[in-house]
Amino acid sequence: MIRPNQELTKATKHADAATVKLSPLPFASHPLPGIGGTIKAVPEHFVVEEKLPYEALGEGEHIYVTFRRTGWNTADAARAIQKRLDLSPCDVGWGGRKDKTAVAIQTFSLRCGVKHPLKAVEKAFGDLPFEIIAINRHRNKIKTGHVAANRFTIILSRPEPDALSRALAIANQLRKTGVPNFYGPPTIRPPYAEHSPGIFSLLFKEKSEKRRFHDFGGPVGPVQYLAEAAY
Repeated sequence: MIRPNQELTKATKHADAATVKLSPLPFASHPLPGIGGTIKAVPEHFVVEEKLPYEALGEGEHIYVTFRRTGWNTADAARAIQKRLDLSPCDVGWGGRKDKTAVAIQTFSLRCGVKHPLKAVEKAFGDLPFEIIAINRHRNKIKTGHVAANRFTIILSRPEPDALSRALAIANQLRKTGVPNFYGPPTIRPPYAEHSPGIFSLLFKEKSEKRRFHDFGGPVGPVQYLAEAAY
């Protein structure tokens, strides 16, 4: 079993390795100047709202709870809820992981049984710093990838004085060139992917180790790269 400090060391090594691999890659906005500033100066500056691809039907052994949290990552929130309701880890489901330094609105599925009262779940959440937005029953567990879309609201603090004009220039360039995807294919696939109209450029690595751009109709990839491209 990996202890918490070993987990942190392992995660740090992965992050360092990723930084080394990504650092020589070009910015999509090159040669335009960035807009400066800081992302996530406070959690409220990074809001992510997850949308499910279906609605809870109002029946079934799983209880769907849509809630708002700040300063909690997905795994820690799941463990806290699991302990409050005396559930097994496999009884708690979610579609994808959300940042800790953020305000996250997400839905968990809790396998409590068809007779478990919703009020009892609400009471269990009352001991946690979470705000329940909606609660209902459904037939299936939420599994990884059961996400229609993630909606982001990001505030950039302390940007350059002429940040707006710089950002507009960058956006105009991205409209022409597309956004390179250095992270691989999207993790959300049909039927749960919410396809965007238009053609985007994706960068991928071929077996021959040669890289080139190809056109692809669909999601453009992680928002992190959009932020880095603008920065």
